[in-house]
Amino acid sequence: MAPRQLLIALLLLATASPAAAEEAAFIIVNPAGRGNQSQAQGFLADFARALCASWPKEAGACPEWTGHYHVHQGDALASIRGRRPVIGLLSPGFYLATRSELRAEPRLAPVLPEGGAESVRLIAREGSSASRLLAGGSVEGLRIGGQAAGEPAWTRRVLLAGLAGADSVELIPHERTLRAVRGLRKGEVDAALLLEDEWRRLGETGLADGLVSARTVEGLRSGPLCLLDAPEGRRRELAEAAVAAVAAFPTTEAGRSVLATMGLEGFAEVSEDDYHRLSSLYDGAPPSP
Repeated sequence: MAPRQLLIALLLLATASPAAAEEAAFIIVNPAGRGNQSQAQGFLADFARALCASWPKEAGACPEWTGHYHVHQGDALASIRGRRPVIGLLSPGFYLATRSELRAEPRLAPVLPEGGAESVRLIAREGSSASRLLAGGSVEGLRIGGQAAGEPAWTRRVLLAGLAGADSVELIPHERTLRAVRGLRKGEVDAALLLEDEWRRLGETGLADGLVSARTVEGLRSGPLCLLDAPEGRRRELAEAAVAAVAAFPTTEAGRSVLATMGLEGFAEVSEDDYHRLSSLYDGAPPSP
């Protein structure tokens, strides 16, 4: 082969790998969260650096990862179809809503700091008609706010499971906990959904005065880190290596920095079975005694 032909062939090889670049993508989906792709760029870059810092040696060279972040289910689904990320850190509601369509395989779940609880509180103003209604096991006609309200199906089917009138509530999403609390005090909502840690911090700062916890939803799980679209061949190898890298975040400085930003201690192995109870609730199976 002539030198010129050899050079052309090498250039073609260097530019003919769009699939590899496409495969090296991850996504974070949190419909109950805040922000957007632009605001998350710094964190996504940190996450990508942490992946390479803890990349397993046996997996070869770490690819150049690109990250995507979405707070709307429709945007997230469009991004997944177009970018085809191999792994995704999903909210529990998004995972349950799309697990079949995306052929999502849960592999890891966030580990909260010691004392952290995977539970949610439904709070109301002390002595209000809403608190009395909740005490009677009903949410009929209530306006319920909070970040979780950004995922209506998850909220109605899981967080409000067992309460009468769950289908009748008006859900009002709030990007921040304090906005939900402020809306509750102003009467803009009748009740609000808060994470257990958020409720505890309100109590520690005195911001819970005049509010009561009317219901605690326990037995929840943080959203899983999943393999997406049942990857096979090289795509699966890449996904498995990425899972191993995320599990090893506590062993690297870059990984520990990402965990600190997320308020986590690390990630633990899980499977689809660990989400069976939540799946049953979400899918409408009768609750067990």
